[in-house]
Amino acid sequence: MDRVKFYSKNDLAYGWELNKVIERIEENAIEKDWSLEDVIEFFNILKYVQVDRFAEYIQEKTNVICTNYSKKIKARIGKFISTNKSFIISKYDDTNYSGTEDFLEIVEKYKLYEDISHLEFKTFLDKDSVPLYMVLKHKKIVEHFDDIVKIK
Repeated sequence: MDRVKFYSKNDLAYGWELNKVIERIEENAIEKDWSLEDVIEFFNILKYVQVDRFAEYIQEKTNVICTNYSKKIKARIGKFISTNKSFIISKYDDTNYSGTEDFLEIVEKYKLYEDISHLEFKTFLDKDSVPLYMVLKHKKIVEHFDDIVKIK
């Protein structure tokens, strides 16, 4: 399945991505069982519904009120994270490469790095699918795992 990816509100890919957002809304994907891939995708969908011009378009096409949908997404992400917090880093292997940066953003935003052991993070950094430059974009993660990042 081609997942929704938010690049920026000015990126020209938004047209294709908005169509995928609408498709997810119409198939009621928010109500299905979620994997980490779904969390990452809905984290990206959340970014679309929070941009006014995109929200207006989405509401026009689906009759979904984006402020309510945004709350639903946040609740589902929160539920997944609270259930999987202690082993979220091991679920990374369930994601594809394009989800790496979003995964790290989620780890930082929800302070999941506080529940990741240094050994787990070192193992995570050793993966070929985890480019160091992506990790370095996330200041709180780097500060928390400073000793590991330095030797990498």
